[in-house]
Amino acid sequence: MTTLPLSRRTILQSTAALATLSLLGIRPGQVLAADGGVLTVRMEADIQVLDPGYMIGGAETSVQYATLPRLAVPVQDKAGQWSFVASDYVDKITQDDPTHISFTLKKGFKWSSGKELTTEDVKYSFERMLKSDWKARWPTLDHVEVKDDTSGVIVLSKPFAATFLMGIASESGSIVPKTATEALKDQKFTTELPGQCGPYTLTEWTPKQRIVLKVNPDYPGTKPAFAEVRFINIEDLN
Repeated sequence: MTTLPLSRRTILQSTAALATLSLLGIRPGQVLAADGGVLTVRMEADIQVLDPGYMIGGAETSVQYATLPRLAVPVQDKAGQWSFVASDYVDKITQDDPTHISFTLKKGFKWSSGKELTTEDVKYSFERMLKSDWKARWPTLDHVEVKDDTSGVIVLSKPFAATFLMGIASESGSIVPKTATEALKDQKFTTELPGQCGPYTLTEWTPKQRIVLKVNPDYPGTKPAFAEVRFINIEDLN
């Protein structure tokens, strides 16, 4: 197999490019090429389930990060230390005490249906995780209190140090559209998202071959460095 050319200069020296890799959960070693506005990435296994409650992992996580909201994201400082900050979708997120985390959503973020992202979507998404295959990611979540359309409080039954790491800022913290997901059979989905509200939209999936993400022109947050991201299915580099 011929390896596609990789511009290390483009990837490793561009702050915007690094931010986009981080956004998508992509390791630099997965990158096959970065040519103009197109990023080509190796995926070791095809997507099977994009639903945060029943996902498998791998490329599914990158698609979730690209197309679904999260309240917080991990960031790494120059010393290599990790912390969590409010995502594009959030005005603020605050740990009020060991069992209460308050948040305020920004206005203007809309699902592909045209409906606004609201606190009800957050409440529905997090609480449905408690009945899912990944409920262990939220071991002490009690409920989400809705104050109004843009503000709420995540209430824990007891303190849990990894709430951001395993829940809020992870793929298990991906938010899905309440109304559209409730309309599905068993309120579950596999490879067809019930709604998208991210910096990218999933525009093409050819099973066992490739996934194509394209920049969402209606996304009001930070624009990613690449207009298009292509995941190429290469299970064996040999």
